[in-house]
Amino acid sequence: MPDDALKYGGKKIAASMAALFGLNGCTQFIAAGMLAIFLGSHAFISNTQVGLIVALASLVTAVAQPLWGAIADHASSKNRILLIIHICVACSAWLFILPRHTSFLTLLPAVVAIYGLVYSPMSLTDTIVVENLDKVRLRYGVMRALSAGGAATAAFLMFAFSGVVDSRPQYAYAVLFGSTVLCVFPLRYMPKTVGYAHRGKGGHAVAGARRPGFDFAAIFKNKRLLLLLAYGLFTFIWLGCQNTYFSVYYATERGLNAGVGMYGLLFTVCIAAEAAVMLLGTRVYNKLHIYTTLTLVQIAACARSLVIYLSPNEYAVFAMIIFHGHLFGMLFLRVAPYIGSIVPEEMRATGQACWSVMFMGLGPVVGSVAGGLITSFFDIRQVFLIASVALMATTAVFYFLFRRQRAFDRLEAAS
Repeated sequence: MPDDALKYGGKKIAASMAALFGLNGCTQFIAAGMLAIFLGSHAFISNTQVGLIVALASLVTAVAQPLWGAIADHASSKNRILLIIHICVACSAWLFILPRHTSFLTLLPAVVAIYGLVYSPMSLTDTIVVENLDKVRLRYGVMRALSAGGAATAAFLMFAFSGVVDSRPQYAYAVLFGSTVLCVFPLRYMPKTVGYAHRGKGGHAVAGARRPGFDFAAIFKNKRLLLLLAYGLFTFIWLGCQNTYFSVYYATERGLNAGVGMYGLLFTVCIAAEAAVMLLGTRVYNKLHIYTTLTLVQIAACARSLVIYLSPNEYAVFAMIIFHGHLFGMLFLRVAPYIGSIVPEEMRATGQACWSVMFMGLGPVVGSVAGGLITSFFDIRQVFLIASVALMATTAVFYFLFRRQRAFDRLEAAS
C-alpha cells in the first residue's frame, strides 16, 4: 500500500471521499434546484428575468471553474485550495440567508458571489478522488454515488420542511451553509494531493524535480477532449434550458403549483435513481464504449424532457425518474474517469474544470437565455417540448461525430 495510505488508512480515506461527495452533492442540489424558486419568490422578477439571472449565475460559474482548476493544478496542495473554496462558499451563503432583497442592486452581487464558488468543490473533489483511488478498494462509481445520496438528502429535507421553504426559500441556503461547513472535517483525512503543474517537491514527483509546465493551449490540441466539451456544451444548453424553469414550473403557481415539498420528494426519488444506476450499473456501463454511453445519455435526456411536457399533473411527472436516473447516473459514472485518461496528468484539475464549465457554466448560460426567450413568446410548458426536439437533433449530430472519432481512434491505434 502507498505511504499515504499507510499514514491515513484506507478506510479513513474511503470514508472522507464518501463524506465529501455526499456533502458536495447536498450543496449542489440546493445551488442548482433552489435558485430559480428563490428568484421567483420576488415579485419584482418576471419569468424572463429568472432565466437571465440564472444565465448570469452560470456565466460566473463558467469563468470561475477554469480559474479554480488552474490554481489547483499549480498548488502545492489541492486539498488546501478545496478548503479555501468551501470556507468562501459557507460565508457567501449568508448573502441569501440574511438580507431581504428588494431590488436587483443587492440581489445580483449576491448571485455573483455565491455562484462563482459553489460548483467548484465537486469538480476539484472529482480530481482528488480519481488521483487517489489506488488507496481504497472501491470503484469510482460507488464513490460518486455518494454525491447522489447527499443530493437526495437535501431534496428530502426540502420535502420535510416544505412549509418553511415554501414561505421563505432562502432558508434552503442554510442547509447549503451547513453542508459546506461540514466538508472541513473529511478534508482533514484526505491524502495530500499536489498539483501536477506545481514546480517543486511532492506528489509523485522526485524530490527537487521540475514538473512539466502548465499549458492551457494543450486543451485545444486534444481532439477527444474538445469533442467531449462540444458534446457537453450543446447537451447542456438544452438541459440547462429546461432545468432553469423546471423548479418554477413544477413547484410554483407559474406552472403545476405542486409546492416545494413535492419538488423535494420528486428529486429525492430521482436522485436515488441516479445512485442506483451508479451503484448497480457500474459493471454494465463501464463495459460500454464511452461514446455509446454518451449517446444513451442524450436519449435519456430527450425522453425526460418529453415526459415533463406531456405530464398533465404533478404526479405524472414522476414517470421521468427512470430517465433522470440514467441521464445523470451514466454521466457522473463515466465522464470524470474518462477525462483523467485523456488529458496530461499536470492538467487533470483543469480538464475537469473545463468539463464543469460546459456542464454547469457555458451550456446553462446559453440554455437559460434561450429559455427566457421562449417564455417571452410561449408559456413555460413549451420550454420542455422545444428542448426535447433540440436534444433529438443534437443526439443525431453527435452520433455521427462519435462514429467519425472512433474511426480515427482505430486508425491511430493500428499505426
